[in-house]
Amino acid sequence: MIAPRGVLFDLDGTLVDTAPAIARAVNRVLMERSLPVQPEAVVRGWIGGGMETLLRRSLLALGLDAGNREALAGFVDAFRVHYRECLGEGAAPYPGIPALLEHLEQGGVALGIVTNKPREFAEPLLRSLDLDIRFRAMVCGDDLPRSKPDPLPVITVLDRLELRPGEGWLVGDSIADMRAAQAAGIRAVLMAYGYGSDDPEARSLAAAHAADVAQLRAVLWAR
Repeated sequence: MIAPRGVLFDLDGTLVDTAPAIARAVNRVLMERSLPVQPEAVVRGWIGGGMETLLRRSLLALGLDAGNREALAGFVDAFRVHYRECLGEGAAPYPGIPALLEHLEQGGVALGIVTNKPREFAEPLLRSLDLDIRFRAMVCGDDLPRSKPDPLPVITVLDRLELRPGEGWLVGDSIADMRAAQAAGIRAVLMAYGYGSDDPEARSLAAAHAADVAQLRAVLWAR
């Protein structure tokens, strides 16, 4: 079986289940404003596309003015404070991810991360889970002028890994991942356990689908 030369991973909802801490931080923001707290399952549906998108979706879901830039900025600033405090609470790699990364690395596959998560959160989260040592390159949501679904982050990580688009895959869980991959000319796997994997457009854009890490391995080592 032949593995790709490189694999790029999304972070939230692909490598790590971060929803428990995200939900906790969102609800702290809501409580501060005397707004109703939300079940974790509801907040999971808001994740994907970056922090500002998350908070915009929360405003919309609560019937508030998501177009009010001042209100949105206040939500984002408050979320940063609370999320920093509970970043690693309940966060864990999805089953099979650590072993997959080790296997890929030992096989000489270049590994990268393309995430919309700000670097101030992405780096300590990966360190706390001992995943940071596996990746040769990472682009976070605040590293470049544009983030996913723009292809720039994907192209940047490919360049840093010295890969051409046809030499690797992008593994993600959302429409932002799939659009970024398509625009960058790289094949993408949509992980069904992620936060935005039920999006019909995301499913249609993916070159392959995987329900779990075992299926992802089969895709990456297709006979």
